[in-house]
Amino acid sequence: MDWYIDRIIPHLEKMVEAKDGKMDKEYFKNMIQQSELVDEKFGASGMKLGEYQVDALSGWFLNFFSHIESDDGIKIYEFKEDSIKIKDFKKLTNQIIKVPFKLIDDVHNKLMK
Repeated sequence: MDWYIDRIIPHLEKMVEAKDGKMDKEYFKNMIQQSELVDEKFGASGMKLGEYQVDALSGWFLNFFSHIESDDGIKIYEFKEDSIKIKDFKKLTNQIIKVPFKLIDDVHNKLMK
């Protein structure tokens, strides 16, 4: 799992620096982003005209996930992507160390699940 360790070490170092008072605000702003589907013209199922829904998550926090289950839930593959669709987020395998987090949609002031 050297590839995994190499992938997370830089993030752990940034966290230690932040704990020591050397906060890199730009770096932590890029921890997680959401991409949105915006329906401005035709309306999609479950969406009203002009609404948006979160479609995918990206950011360096995904480096902490090492594997993802296949669509049939049996095989496990190395996860190297830089984004993941919300519908596939649950396919990321559980990690040894778990850190709970809440994604809050500041635009609509609601908790994303």
